[in-house]
Amino acid sequence: MTSPGQPPSLQALEQERERVITLLSRHFANDNLSIEELETRLEMVYRAASVAEIRALASDLPAIEGAPATPATRPAPAPSQIVHSRMVSVLSSRVRRGAWIPPQRLDVVAVLSDTHLDLREAQLSDGVTEIHVKATWASVRITVPSHVHVVTDAMPLLASVSDRSVASRSLRHGAPVVRITGWALMSDLSVRSRDPED
Repeated sequence: MTSPGQPPSLQALEQERERVITLLSRHFANDNLSIEELETRLEMVYRAASVAEIRALASDLPAIEGAPATPATRPAPAPSQIVHSRMVSVLSSRVRRGAWIPPQRLDVVAVLSDTHLDLREAQLSDGVTEIHVKATWASVRITVPSHVHVVTDAMPLLASVSDRSVASRSLRHGAPVVRITGWALMSDLSVRSRDPED
């Protein structure tokens, strides 16, 4: 997870880790990798200690149209400008609930896992909070309080994406907005409204 205190080298490492995880998931979806190869490479991605090591784990795979490109080197933003973080679940179960402060953008990477984001007691940022999902063979559940507008723009790829949140017309003007983007591959992505006491 990228945080304001991370030096530029660690930020670059986490960015490359996320890019290669996405790339490996795409190759798995295209039958370029078996489930065993995917698991092995993902484990090595998380053990790698340098950008070069991470990049090498996908260097032998063919190019995929629309795959995330290797990012150009650029200065890291000042700590005060970092407004996003990341949650990764691989072959595991992860839950985030209770009183917490989500960033303006939260990247959720889920591979063969179960992830639940509960925003009912969260302190949302002013404006739009974006949750960008990249799910492969996973279940991602997002629970929002009933006073929040939800916009679901995630793409299903042999997957289920459902939005059972409260209809926008029944919400007050100026309510917080949560926007769900990204994609779900052979996964279940669901959004629902519930009040904290439910």
